Amino acid sequence: FICEYAHAMGNAIGNLKEYWDIIESSNSCIGGCIWDWVDQAIYEPLELKKGIRRLHTGYDFPGPHQGNFCSNGVIPATREESAKLAEVKAAHQFVKFLVQHVSEDKQTVDVRLTNAYAFQDLSAFDFVYDVVHNGNIVATKRMKLPAVLPGTAHGISFKLPKVNLKKAHAKGEEVLLNLRVVYREAQTFCPAGHEVAHQQVALLNRGNLPALATSQKSLNAKTKETAKEWRFTSDKIQAAFSKETGELTELALDGHNIIYKGEGFRYDNHRWIENDRFGNTDNGLAKKADFKTGSLSSPPAAMARSAQRTSSIRLRRKASWTSTPPLRRRATRCAAPALCAASTARSRMWTITPTGLGRTIATVRTA
Repeated sequence: FICEYAHAMGNAIGNLKEYWDIIESSNSCIGGCIWDWVDQAIYEPLELKKGIRRLHTGYDFPGPHQGNFCSNGVIPATREESAKLAEVKAAHQFVKFLVQHVSEDKQTVDVRLTNAYAFQDLSAFDFVYDVVHNGNIVATKRMKLPAVLPGTAHGISFKLPKVNLKKAHAKGEEVLLNLRVVYREAQTFCPAGHEVAHQQVALLNRGNLPALATSQKSLNAKTKETAKEWRFTSDKIQAAFSKETGELTELALDGHNIIYKGEGFRYDNHRWIENDRFGNTDNGLAKKADFKTGSLSSPPAAMARSAQRTSSIRLRRKASWTSTPPLRRRATRCAAPALCAASTARSRMWTITPTGLGRTIATVRTA
């Protein structure tokens, strides 16, 4: 028995299913404790007298204290449901679903229900399923479950109303199935219809969206450098990069602002989680942006084999803009050579990859 195998502080318990897949497939473990059930935060009495209901942790009082380390519950101190509670309930549910067969010709689905309770059969429950077509519930059906004994399974075959699987498949439409097990009658601890198990299954995944028509005309773009930023404008896009931090501080597409009031994407933020020791919070990036442009006409030998040209723009430490297909001219002097090189009429995709992160953080398509 594991006294503490999961910690519910912050946005946690995301790997609980994997734990229980192992626990339920093994005879060496009978369960464990999540630390813990509810956030231990309190209201301040003097504020309550003023009608202020604000939760407080150790940070709001003189020490010694552990900050908000006691706020590590599955549910908040207000005893409301949370996403973590839904995750725990799904991992712990005692009725398991398995879709065994789907027939597009007969419009039927075969599902196996396994009773994982230790002592209770399933005669007190109903099986409910929803047919979800393109995001909308189009049908709901309900049936009584027999007395499926603990540790045994029961097969159910049912029709799918209000949807044609063959036509939906041909059109690339999405069809989902919501499976539920609920109490038929009210219990001492819950009303009738209380859900004890749930699973959503994709019968048909949505097909690919139609390709967008792209213009073959050259991009009518302008770049401007100021003391604080590089700015790029065209009839479709406006973007600005801070010369101090390298951040994308402004982005508008067809006149619609994508970034709120200069609060651009930050690629250097450390995940400030209370459970960290903060021994090393360095993000590996330089303190200040270093913008550079390079030649696109003479790529390294390794890049030549991949039929790509690469120019560099440094974000804090390093980053690279990569064009596909390659450019056939030198980049103009600007913060984003990919955006400035507008003389070719071919459509291309640009990606930016800061070395400090080791992964692509942005993709830009130009025409």
